[in-house]
Amino acid sequence: MRRRWRLDAEGGRSSDGRYVVWAGGVLSRPLVPKLPGLDPFQGDIFHATEWNDRISLDGKAVAVDGAGATAIQVVPY
Repeated sequence: MRRRWRLDAEGGRSSDGRYVVWAGGVLSRPLVPKLPGLDPFQGDIFHATEWNDRISLDGKAVAVDGAGATAIQVVPY
């Protein structure tokens, strides 16, 4: 018994390995919630997956909607 994973992909590709790490990127597609007042808002809006370094946050009031990874990665920045 080999005790290895075998993965078959589209197009006939396949690979095998001892471990499988799912890195499907389910959180890589931005989901902007439908918040009241968002449409007429004139300020900068961007999703954490589309971080915009050209926008300076210095001296600005910033609202962050999120939890978990957002709180750990974005808020300290």
